[in-house]
Amino acid sequence: MLSLQEPTVEPARVYYGGEGVPHPGATLSEYTLRQLRHFAALGDAGPPAQVDAATGSSVSFGWLLERCIHAAEGWRALGLRVGDTVAVCSNNHHTLFPVVLGAMFNGCTVAAVVPSSNADELLEALVLVAPHGLVSDEQTAPQMAAAAEALQRQHAATTHHVVVVDGDGGASLQLPAAAMSSEGLFQKGAAARGGAEADFDEYAPADIGDPKQHGSYILFSSGTTGKPKAVITSDYSMLMHSLNPGSWAVLAGERFLVSSPLSWISGALMMFQCTAVGATRVFVRGISDEITLLRTISEFKISLTFAPPWLLSLVPDALAGAGASYDLSSLRAVATGGAALGADMQTRLQAAMGCTVAQGYGCTEAGVAFSDSTGLPGQPPPKPGSLGRLQPWVQLRLVDPVSGRDVSEDLAEGELRYKTPYLMLRYVGDPKASTQAFDEHGFYCTGDLVRRDAEGYYYFVDRMKELMKYNSWSISASELEEVMLCHPNVREAGVVGRPHAIHGDLPSAFVVRTCEKDLSDEQLREEINQLLRARLSDHKLLRGGIYFVDEIPKTTSGKINRKSLKQRLASLDNFAKVDHSVREKCVYLENIH
Repeated sequence: MLSLQEPTVEPARVYYGGEGVPHPGATLSEYTLRQLRHFAALGDAGPPAQVDAATGSSVSFGWLLERCIHAAEGWRALGLRVGDTVAVCSNNHHTLFPVVLGAMFNGCTVAAVVPSSNADELLEALVLVAPHGLVSDEQTAPQMAAAAEALQRQHAATTHHVVVVDGDGGASLQLPAAAMSSEGLFQKGAAARGGAEADFDEYAPADIGDPKQHGSYILFSSGTTGKPKAVITSDYSMLMHSLNPGSWAVLAGERFLVSSPLSWISGALMMFQCTAVGATRVFVRGISDEITLLRTISEFKISLTFAPPWLLSLVPDALAGAGASYDLSSLRAVATGGAALGADMQTRLQAAMGCTVAQGYGCTEAGVAFSDSTGLPGQPPPKPGSLGRLQPWVQLRLVDPVSGRDVSEDLAEGELRYKTPYLMLRYVGDPKASTQAFDEHGFYCTGDLVRRDAEGYYYFVDRMKELMKYNSWSISASELEEVMLCHPNVREAGVVGRPHAIHGDLPSAFVVRTCEKDLSDEQLREEINQLLRARLSDHKLLRGGIYFVDEIPKTTSGKINRKSLKQRLASLDNFAKVDHSVREKCVYLENIH
């Protein structure tokens, strides 16, 4: 029988970043435990493991080692086993890290949810990953407790809730019903081991089987379309990514400023990488402005940090006004990503901060693809405006979005598709999207257009997909449209991003009204904004404005023609229609990923 299917065309050109740090032949937990023991053995001669920038308190690698093992045994005593999921919705705390690492030592999969998620978003994420254990902090505990009750009603399943606390061990905290504090988890684990003085050298992490198949970590990403998806990464992939971190590479004894929660890939990677090399993780629960960033770097002698372009763009003026107030001499480099940083701003930043500013590019599904040098000996200086060069182990294709064929020239522009050892296993509960995420050769399809120059540097051109990024937050247009269509006066809605030099994309909506005219345009605009505030997180609000139109342009297949909407948005010169009360609210460094 004659097949009408076209034969598969092999990639015409695959760029390769070369070999990097190989897999050590151990699981992520085995490797992390080995490194913890090594640096704990240094005692006072070694650096602290963690510093809380809010209080200045620090803990040692020995403290971290002990609590990781006690947490692992605590989770085991609660009945959690290999393959069970522990969902985390918490800001950074000293005790958060051993609670999470302990869950992984016990063979559990950690699913990290954005701490600013509202109750509906949190419950939606928990239903998707079906957790057996929950981790929150004092701020997120009420939402987590409510979600746990809803889960139990829906699935008749008990989930154990641990609230991470520092200081007095939770004595002054009003815990939700049936929840325990992190100190309670540690005590339970110590009792299970026969007391706090049990020999830590005898402990071994749980046997997880094949590390390439065991899911170690789940992060949430919008992918290319639709609502946020649960991206599950294997134990093997997470360890390989931690050992090949690109611009985030920190050296032994250095201090890395961590502003990302564990729900962003940067926060997760630095939990492992700082432990792997013996660097100090200085953490914050969110940096709200450039002054706080500079003050924290100065006070805690930070060597390396990661910050989004929108925040870094505010730094030169702040330094010009009060430069003498901040000692930035400890900085080796600042890494940035999530949006492109212009060449002029990158050059200006390097001059103002007196250190290397290195860009990079990556995604939750496939890890870091490009990264620039971070000022280490023997590295060339960054090329301003570029995303850097291919990372080790990365195989990359540039595909013409029209013909679907590889662009073969050195000076090339096309859709970025790449393979790494860090590829996700799948989207949890979404086999169709898992399959569609990759092309026929197994390359992850990013939907982003990039350009390659003759020296092998890459530059971001444009985003093909519907995904928007505001201050590095990923936002799905269809999610906003779905909520807007719940309003009785909204017939159709189409959302696109208004480009912004600092913030990335400002979500903007075109709306077709129903025939009813009981509300004025201004009244309906306000009610739509109120509806979004009630249903979605702050970063998803329509900061680009709401515009009323007679029809939403469609493609021949009936889909929203977003290209046409973007062109129409670009032609609008009346920016006064933007809801400034919404647009000017800021979402800060807790959103880096």
